[in-house]
Amino acid sequence: MIRSTWTFLILFLFGLVQAQTRDKNDIEVVPILGYSWSGYYGEDSDGLGNISNIHLGVTADYYFRDRWSIRSGIFYQTMGAKVAAFTDKHTFLTIPLNMNWHFGGNRAWNLNFGPNLGYLVNTKSTFDGQDLLEPEPVRKFQAGISLGIGYKFAVSENMSVILDYQESAAFTKVFKSNEIGLFNSFSSVNIGAVFLL
Repeated sequence: MIRSTWTFLILFLFGLVQAQTRDKNDIEVVPILGYSWSGYYGEDSDGLGNISNIHLGVTADYYFRDRWSIRSGIFYQTMGAKVAAFTDKHTFLTIPLNMNWHFGGNRAWNLNFGPNLGYLVNTKSTFDGQDLLEPEPVRKFQAGISLGIGYKFAVSENMSVILDYQESAAFTKVFKSNEIGLFNSFSSVNIGAVFLL
């Protein structure tokens, strides 16, 4: 019985790390769920803390070489910050356009980088849990840059599980007022299912 268990465990682990190389013109689709934290950075960010949230999205990788792909998709992300009893939460639909380099002996690692665009779908400012009647106006569009690293665990030739870490920073100010020098920053730890089409 013990020998059977060890044999199964070794075969299972081997399956997780099996080579899963991709060819030119392959496409992968990845639904993602993650835990995120966000804050503001800039000249007016002293004393502001991060907020955390769950986010979700889906990406697609188009391989134009065996080690390089273009990654895009859409994410539902909550960004903002807090200080004492005051909290800002701004929800964006974010679209990345990243280059993705697949490396390592079995190409299980990936490093992605590139610009992203966000569209504001909801904003909420609270003080002591009560909604503010007239919160500071937030810009509808956001442009930034993102960077991330991930590792794929092969389940089969056509499916993997990915764990990754992503960072992004906005170039555009959060608020419409030019007097407030704050920008969104966003970090996340994610898990996703990678499907080869």
